[in-house]
Amino acid sequence: MWALYDKCDESAKNVWKEHAAPCNAFMVEQKIKDCTVKLATWSKIEFGHVQSKIRELELSLRGAIDIKQRDMIISEISQWRRKEEIL
Repeated sequence: MWALYDKCDESAKNVWKEHAAPCNAFMVEQKIKDCTVKLATWSKIEFGHVQSKIRELELSLRGAIDIKQRDMIISEISQWRRKEEIL
């Protein structure tokens, strides 16, 4: 699921680019741990508040008067719902 997002891929690649010296087993283990931490942080930022964001946007939609504003909110709700489906 995460691999669909560029920033996820970027986070993992950045960890492996750090410490580019020849790797031994300890360094590989450390990179895996670092990657786990970075991906967990990324996931919390990217997906951690999906449901609350959808509720917030739905409330905004109720108060929107302008058609253009409504369309933008509906589009954003759709994007957040796609993230919700991935979870």
